[in-house]
Amino acid sequence: AGKTVATVAGSTAAVYLRSENIDTVETSAIGESYEALLDGRAQAVVYDAPVLLYYAAHAGKGKVRMAGPIFRPESYGILFPSGSVLRKDVNNALLRLKESGEYRTIFRKWFAIEDDAK
Repeated sequence: AGKTVATVAGSTAAVYLRSENIDTVETSAIGESYEALLDGRAQAVVYDAPVLLYYAAHAGKGKVRMAGPIFRPESYGILFPSGSVLRKDVNNALLRLKESGEYRTIFRKWFAIEDDAK
């Protein structure tokens, strides 16, 4: 309560923040949201978790930190044209990465946190 949150205009995060009546600074790009946080116009940024995790682990390291749980989980997907011969190969490769534990290793490398078996 009483804090301002930055996010990207038109994103699902913006829709969520508005639905919760949270004071929001809407920006045209995520980099502008980070700037709002760093210059004090906002006290937090809400957006897609992988994007925020990457920023916090790399460019924002030592400047920002993740706080709290993901409060509206959303999944990403890979889209192929109908009948694409790539779909099955990509699905199988992703499954092998998950089953072998390599996905978790890659996740930790890029996001610098545990993925809680996602």
